[in-house]
Amino acid sequence: KDFAVFEDGQQRPITAADGITDENIPLAAVLVIDTSQSMDHTPLADAKAAASTFVDQLRDIDEFALVAFSSTVREAQPITKDKAAIKAKISTLESGGETALYDAIAQAVKTAQTATAKRRAIVLLTDGDEFGQLSRTGATEAYQLANKAGIPIFTIGLGFGINSSYLQDVAKNTGGEYFASPKTSDLATIYTKLATLLRSQYVITTSTDSPANGSTHTWKVQLLGANGATSTDFTIRYPAPIPVVSITGLDPNTPIDKPATATGVVIADNTLTVYQWLIDDKPAGTGNGLPQPLDIE
Repeated sequence: KDFAVFEDGQQRPITAADGITDENIPLAAVLVIDTSQSMDHTPLADAKAAASTFVDQLRDIDEFALVAFSSTVREAQPITKDKAAIKAKISTLESGGETALYDAIAQAVKTAQTATAKRRAIVLLTDGDEFGQLSRTGATEAYQLANKAGIPIFTIGLGFGINSSYLQDVAKNTGGEYFASPKTSDLATIYTKLATLLRSQYVITTSTDSPANGSTHTWKVQLLGANGATSTDFTIRYPAPIPVVSITGLDPNTPIDKPATATGVVIADNTLTVYQWLIDDKPAGTGNGLPQPLDIE
């Protein structure tokens, strides 16, 4: 009763609202830390201390991973529940090099997708912007990968040399939140706030009867409180990323009494690798990529 959800202005039923504090809802958090040359000395030392505190404040059922980036990006610690292991990897981080920010986001999404926990989040800390043109991932493409995977990115901009508008876009377009930290001494408070935020969220389950035809819909999640309602709007494209398949060129209600051509139409977020035509559940054609038309004699 404390929540209401709307799709395109129409209220939808809520079948469950589960608090993340429930012991049966684990979280996977991927920490992404900038280790470029500009993070040398105090900035990196304070970031490492704050990140370790963040790990301590989450639960034993939660999973963690660490991605470090400078001129290159590396998965310093794969997904684990071992707090001591990830804190040890955090303590070994060293600074140097430039800033492959976009590739770091792409790697964090890839790492998060290996978690067993269904609820995943990325916490990204940087003191700058993409520098050196080292990333093979595009700026928009980077956070679109997270959006398609349903993984929010919480961004922390350290100092005054950051591209705050980009970090805000990353958070906004993935369902995360942006935090500005002009001083390294602010990091401990921000990471503590993030740990509390991630522990106190809810998973709301609802449903829709809108078709999965590639269309985009606007959703509103409303929190009803004593002082009025607060809400968040976001858009979802159906599907994401499940492909939608349809066939044109054939009328399902008319017998095929002459040669015909069936065309497969696929709407999908991900690149298609293999397709297969079947007639009466028997293979009639196969190939790579988008489906080629099938001639039916």
